[in-house]
Amino acid sequence: MGDRRKCQTFAASPAEPGGLPVMLAIDCVSGEASASLPDILAERGTLVVYGGLNGQPVQVRALQFIATDIAVRGFWVTRWLLQTPHEEVQKLIDDIDGMASRGALVTEVASLHKLSDIRAALRKAAAGGCNGKVVLDFCDG
Repeated sequence: MGDRRKCQTFAASPAEPGGLPVMLAIDCVSGEASASLPDILAERGTLVVYGGLNGQPVQVRALQFIATDIAVRGFWVTRWLLQTPHEEVQKLIDDIDGMASRGALVTEVASLHKLSDIRAALRKAAAGGCNGKVVLDFCDG
């Protein structure tokens, strides 16, 4: 239930005086994890779903739609890649690379495996419950 606590903590800050409304929430998990995301959205905010890691349907209560006029949209990156000019995709990749290089974009790493230990990496990823990414190190030398 770690995802839900993060959402609730985040939702507290926009409610403070001078806080900015949260207009966009992004969900790659679905299921129960998606249920709390509409609660942090401002009126007329948007929940974008781009994955279903837990295999469950997105959970949004009818009252969340009705009371705050939120929208739920899907996003499939493969379609975007096929429809977007190469130059625009490359610019986005360069921007993301720059953010990661500056430390402005970070992600938790659950485990790091050398390519020669790919079986252990696959077992770890398949087991689920990781707090972070399972990363392969291709510099195996």
